Amino acid sequence: MTAEGIFQFVAPVTAGICLILAIGWMWAPKLILNIFGIAYPDSAIIVARRGAALFLGIGATFAIAGKSHDETLRHALCAGMAVSCTLLAILGFLERSRRAAGAGIWLAIMVEAALATALVLVLSLN
Repeated sequence: MTAEGIFQFVAPVTAGICLILAIGWMWAPKLILNIFGIAYPDSAIIVARRGAALFLGIGATFAIAGKSHDETLRHALCAGMAVSCTLLAILGFLERSRRAAGAGIWLAIMVEAALATALVLVLSLN
């Protein structure tokens, strides 16, 4: 399988995950924070909704670029998102380790790690 072929699969999956996160963080931030075992003062809700806007933008970018044949574009998107997902997974693990987040954070950690792995696979085939 080629980097382009894998990217054409990974891009819409990434876009879908980002869309789901954007919807969840925008309209049900308390539910997600509750799953993660994190308190939800007004400040957390404000930050969550602002994060939702970022997820929507990232999702739109991957949805539009998913069919691109441009290797440089694929590389930039995969590298940037792989760094973000890896850092999010590490942060999630650290927050869980210090008990600042509940067991529900493992779902996010697993998705972030899996997505980072898929994106690095695309990078390694370029």
